[in-house]
Amino acid sequence: MRVKLTVLILALVAATSIAFTAAPALAADVGVSVSVGQPGFYGRIDVGNFPQPQLIYPQPVVIQRVPVAVAPQPIYLRVPPGHAKNWRKHCYKYDACSQPVYFVRDDWYSNVYVPRYRALHEGERHAKGHGQGHRDD
Repeated sequence: MRVKLTVLILALVAATSIAFTAAPALAADVGVSVSVGQPGFYGRIDVGNFPQPQLIYPQPVVIQRVPVAVAPQPIYLRVPPGHAKNWRKHCYKYDACSQPVYFVRDDWYSNVYVPRYRALHEGERHAKGHGQGHRDD
């Protein structure tokens, strides 16, 4: 009986250690996709026909000026708290160090941009014949 119990305990320990060492490898393969119009999205947004965005700073921020024949158009970004304040450290994550950047305020993104973006794209999905329960993003 003792031998069976010892073998069972060793088997459980081995199975547990295999599960714990395999878990990080499996977790690394899992990706999360967040797109424009969702609360956790950070990145470039197209303001197009949307209402004038509310900005964190009134002037665009440029970290690295590059010589070009025509000055690049400013882009609008939503970034996590602290990224705009320390833009030099974070601009490369957005491929925007050499572009003029306007940072949009979170409340404008959440209360103005997201509802209109969703309404616009929901209308497009219905026009394409997609019914409820289908997600393109």
